Amino acid sequence: MSFGGPIKKGDQMSPREEEVFRFLGAGLMNKQIAYELGIGEATVKALVSTVLRKTGTCTRSQLALVCHGISLAEELTKARAAMIDRNPPPLCLPAQVVESDAPGLLAAGVAQIEAAAG
Repeated sequence: MSFGGPIKKGDQMSPREEEVFRFLGAGLMNKQIAYELGIGEATVKALVSTVLRKTGTCTRSQLALVCHGISLAEELTKARAAMIDRNPPPLCLPAQVVESDAPGLLAAGVAQIEAAAG
């Protein structure tokens, strides 16, 4: 950890932070990381926060992508392109809902949607 000032993106990780980084990339929870490293969960929590800041990520999911060399910017661009390219199918209820003993609930739900739209 850094005691010489604020931690920022791009700062060098300590060997312990690198270990935590790898375990996070493997999808381990804090408790599992603590067990693997023989340290307390509170220490792992602090290390996770530091690693998130140093990698410039906000979530463990983003961190896992970075750990595996996946560019967050490229993935965001791909996701946005996929949303533009697709034509979402109309909302369909599963057959078991339509065929169930709850046609009144279905009708009430449709009435609520129509009232909200109207």
